[in-house]
This record gives sequence, C-alpha cells and structure tokens, in this order.
Amino acid sequence: MADMRDLVVLGLGSINPASFDYLLEELAPFLREASERKQENLRRKKRKDLLRLQLIRLMEMAVFRHTISSPQCRSCVDPNTGQLKQVLLDFIENARLYLEADHDRDQQTSSALHLHFAKFVASLVLGFATEKRVNLIPNELRKNLFYLFASWSGRLGLVLDKSRQSRGERDCLSSDEYFAVAGMCAILTCGPVFDSNAISDERGYIFGWMDALISSQHEKVNVLSEETLVLLLDYNSDNAHLLEWVVDKCFTSSSRVADKCFRALASIFSNREYPCDVTSMLNLALMYTGYPVTEMQKQAAELLQILYQRYFTSISHSQIETSPNAHQGMVTSSLDHSYEDLRRRDVVGNRPTSSASHIEEEQNANIVIRRPISMSLTNESTTTSSFDPSRFSKSQITLSQKLAAEHPELTLQIFSDTN
Repeated sequence: MADMRDLVVLGLGSINPASFDYLLEELAPFLREASERKQENLRRKKRKDLLRLQLIRLMEMAVFRHTISSPQCRSCVDPNTGQLKQVLLDFIENARLYLEADHDRDQQTSSALHLHFAKFVASLVLGFATEKRVNLIPNELRKNLFYLFASWSGRLGLVLDKSRQSRGERDCLSSDEYFAVAGMCAILTCGPVFDSNAISDERGYIFGWMDALISSQHEKVNVLSEETLVLLLDYNSDNAHLLEWVVDKCFTSSSRVADKCFRALASIFSNREYPCDVTSMLNLALMYTGYPVTEMQKQAAELLQILYQRYFTSISHSQIETSPNAHQGMVTSSLDHSYEDLRRRDVVGNRPTSSASHIEEEQNANIVIRRPISMSLTNESTTTSSFDPSRFSKSQITLSQKLAAEHPELTLQIFSDTN
C-alpha cells in the first residue's frame, strides 16, 4: 500500500506544468478535506493526517520537478504581482495552522509531516530566481512560517538566550530539524526581511539567530549559513545595521566565522554597487590583505580595488577631464600598481579552490547564490606557491602607505573607525 502511495505521489507530482492547474482542480475536494480542523475520532484523524502528508509530498515533488516555478504553469504564480496564487497560499497557511496547533499525534507521523512540509516550503522558495522571490509569499505568512520552523529546529531554532548557545560542540541535528533550519533560511531570504523590527538595530532578534547559525559546527548548516548571509545582505541593502553587524563580525568573531562574513561581503560587493560606510570597508579590506590565507588575500585585494574604483576613481576622472592635457582612457594611480604588485607577489603557483559539499537534491534544499564577478586582477594565472607572510605583509603596508599618501583626508577617519 505504501509503495502504491509513493507511485501516485511520484506520478502526479511529475505532471506536465501546463496541466498542473487541471490537477489542482481535481485535488480541490481533497485540499478542502485536509484543511478541516474539527474534533474527530482517532481512526479518522490518522486517515486525515495521512492525506495531509501525501498532499504535502505531492506538492514537494511538483516543486522538485520545477513544475510550480515553470512559466508554463499558469495556476501557480500571479504574473502581475509575482505572488503565489491563492490556492497555494491557502494550502500552505492551512497546513501551517494545523501543524502549529495540533500536537496530539504519534512521533513518526509528526516527524514525517514536519520534514516534508519544511522541505516543500524551502524547495518552493529556492525554485525561483532570486529576483522573483521578492513578492512570492506575503510577509505575514513568511513571519508565521519562520516561527513555526524555529519551533522544530532544536538548538538552532530562534536563539534568544545567548548564554545557552553552545559554540564549541558540533551541532547534532535530526533530518527534520535540519530541514526546519533550511526552511527558516529560505523564508528569511524570500525577499527583504519580513519584520522591520527584526534587524532595526543591534537588538533585532534575527541577529541573535544568525549569530547561532553562522557559528554552527554542523557541516551542512555551515554551507547554508554563508549562502543565507549573502542573500540576506543582497535583499536588505537599505539596512545599515545589517551591514554594520556583518563587518563587526569580521573583526570580533573567530577566524572561521569572520572569514565566512568576509566572503559574503566580498561576494556582494563584487556583484553590484552596495551602499556602505567606505571607511569601514577600506579598513576591513586592508586588514584582510595581510591575512595568512592566500584565497582570502586575493578576495581582499579585489575588494580593495572595487572600493577604490567605485569611490575614488570617479574623482580622478573629473580632475583629469578638467585638465587641458587630459587624455582618454583608464585612470590609473600608484595604488592601482600596488594591486598588481600584490598579485604578482602572491599569485604564482596552483592552489585548488575549496568547494562546498554537494547536498543531494532529495535530502537538501540548496540555496543558489551568484558567484563573484571576476575582476581585472584575476587576468593573471591564478596560481600560488608556498606563501611567504613577510612578503605579503610588506605589500599590505605598501597599500596602506599608498592610500594614505593619495587620500590623507581618510587618515583620521580610518584611525577613528579602528578605535
């Protein structure tokens, strides 16, 4: 019987996207029955729980087959607003209400419902391109789902008591707890943050949870947390508190957490112009140019070049254009040559890049982020030999000296920011 249910779920979930609206019409009576919440005897309750589970698995399979996110599926997303159609929103909301309110069921059924509902929601969000997630789910529903998943996430749920966080131990999560965390991450990065108070200042509750997330020792959560941080920054570029919090983590956290935060910042700034306190970012980039990990040094050099080109090269352009002897072409400075010197010093042999562990599609909800855009610095051979800290330290000092010489007005600001 179980095999037959699995075959039905697989078959219906793999339906052609153009026919999915007809399937929803046929499923309407079952969706209504599953949404009913009334007093029932134990046998009928178990039967309805089984119906709910199979409907959730069917939707999960449709997401896995890219049916719901397909342009051919006319019954899933409103083309004008970019929001899920009401039939899907009602299904998600009714499932949430039932799972949130009713705790009188056996452990096996409860675990299966939690696992598949979290996987369904996470996969649903991640099935859409980042620019199409902004209006996908209403903020109130996102907030409610976030709290629901938090209640299933064990020690990586919504962290309010920092004294109870255990940073030194390796996090042990069951499958349903891990996917609940993945669901929280997906909902949090389904557009700008759903609650303006969540990151309104340093006391925002999202910061406490993100702190626990990026500090996790769990291998899969470690990958998930960095991707979540990138998307959170990307969707909330108008929130200065978030950027300040991430920059502060680069200075005050352990090297593992700090590196994760710096990579997220480097990825964001490589992809687009991002509003920031230039002094803080220059300080951070300069610090990482002397970091004893070659890959981080490269990213720091690229970030420093990006910041310089965006915030200082335009000034040089205007000065040159007003000069009677102005020449057309790219503006260069002694600082630009320092970047190239830094690259020549430290990029001379082969270094394999670390890759995130592959998470199987049937077991994980992968967050896909845009890779950093290659800068002009990477035109040379991306190879390194044994690293000589003294040579790179000299380059870091040289960069600082060049920046101080060309822009003395930044000196006091940088000292102030450092202190």
